[in-house]
Amino acid sequence: VEAIAAQMNLPADTLSDDAWWKNFLGLAAAFAAHARTVSRTLFDQVTGLPERPEFQAELEAALAQAEEGKASTVLMFIGPDDFGWVNERLDRRSGDLVLREIATGLRTSLRSHDHVARYGGAIFTVILVNTDRDVGRMVAENVVRRLSEHRYHGGILRLDFSAGVAVCDGSEPLSALEVIRRGDQGLCA
Repeated sequence: VEAIAAQMNLPADTLSDDAWWKNFLGLAAAFAAHARTVSRTLFDQVTGLPERPEFQAELEAALAQAEEGKASTVLMFIGPDDFGWVNERLDRRSGDLVLREIATGLRTSLRSHDHVARYGGAIFTVILVNTDRDVGRMVAENVVRRLSEHRYHGGILRLDFSAGVAVCDGSEPLSALEVIRRGDQGLCA
């Protein structure tokens, strides 16, 4: 105990003081509660993926790098076609479980440094940094194929997927809103 107190620059009797420990544990509990609150606000409760604000920040940073000529960035929108019927025919809880399975499939289909987020509803976004147009298209095709081949909800549900891709290579200054609009147009097409 004395060696630990010395390393922490505390008097030796501090670590045996009950009031000190109560204050320390109270502070630790406050930090833990704050961390839980922050993680709930930054991550989607259904999928565990970052939500739109975190996605926006990541996209802004990636676009800044692309504008400086450091790296080409691809934004991919991906989602199951006609997902509404899943909630209608099954139930919302089952739909949420399927969305969680999709999120897991997305994460395992991509590089660890690619940013995957839930954009809203059943639509997901992926930011591929250091990726050009051709590679981005190939990644989108592979992800669509893998997600479409998977059987969801205990193996009883098959879904078709679509993806839209927008590229920012620094050749023209693009705002995050414009890149999002282009990716959404690609998804709708």
